[in-house]
Amino acid sequence: MAEFARDEPSVIAESECYYISFFKSIVR
Repeated sequence: MAEFARDEPSVIAESECYYISFFKSIVR
């Protein structure tokens, strides 16, 4: 579980960046 949790942050950060760009294009 520790390994999984360790790899999670990077995935979340990537998704966040993707969602922010996606959201910005919509809100625009």
